[in-house]
Amino acid sequence: MTNLSMTQVLEIWDELRDCLEGSNGYGGDTAEIYAYRLTKHHIPRPLGAEGYGDDVEDQIAASLTNLLRHFCLQHNCTAEIECSGVPHYSQVRIMPRPRNQGGSVPPFSHRAHIKIVRKDQS
Repeated sequence: MTNLSMTQVLEIWDELRDCLEGSNGYGGDTAEIYAYRLTKHHIPRPLGAEGYGDDVEDQIAASLTNLLRHFCLQHNCTAEIECSGVPHYSQVRIMPRPRNQGGSVPPFSHRAHIKIVRKDQS
């Protein structure tokens, strides 16, 4: 993982696991992950700012991508992501493939909706 604490990883992993089981509190098979949860010390965006800055948003995206790839490999599933706070409200699919293959989360500064789809349902 890139710059994520064990607590951050476990909290998000639990939400993804709930999605896999269809019991996530946000939307059954979909989790809502805010960017600040992927920053060091859960730092919110500066008041009035449109984002965190390219370096931090790149780290947020890389951290979430790595976590999702590992989760998808472990659980034979895919993750469909919609990120707000990026131009054109990006949609990406993370596939259970080795590193640097199968899609990447774009840098984002607000939130991502992550839908977990079992391979036998896709």
